[in-house]
Amino acid sequence: MLLGDGGQVLPPHDATIVSEVAKLGPADVAPYLETNLARVLTVPDRRRRRLSRRLAGVVLDPEVISRHTPKVVFTNVHGTGDVMVVPALRRVGIDPHVVEEQREHDGRFPTVASPESGERQHPSRWR
Repeated sequence: MLLGDGGQVLPPHDATIVSEVAKLGPADVAPYLETNLARVLTVPDRRRRRLSRRLAGVVLDPEVISRHTPKVVFTNVHGTGDVMVVPALRRVGIDPHVVEEQREHDGRFPTVASPESGERQHPSRWR
C-alpha cells in the first residue's frame, strides 16, 4: 500500500494500522519525540497577508457573502489550519464559529476517536 501520494487509508487497512501502532510502547517511539525545530519554517507575515489577499480574490461573488452572511463552523482539528484559514475567512466577510474544544494545537487529537479526516463521529451540535 503506497501512501506517499496523499491517498487515504480505507477499511480494513485503517484498523490494521491502528492495531499495529497500539502494540508500540514509549521506548519504541522515544526517538521520534525529540523536538528538533531547526527545519521548521514560519510563514512570514508579508507572505501570509499576500496569500490572504489572493484567497479573497478567488471569491466568485463577494456580494452573496455580504447579503447572506453564511454560517461556517470551523474546526482546526488541533492545529491544522486555524492560523491561515480563520483570518482568510474573516477577510472575505465570514466570521466562523471556531470549535474551541479543538482549537488548541495538539497532535494527540484528544477530542476525536481518530484524526482521520473522514471521521463521521461529530458532536450533534455541529449538525
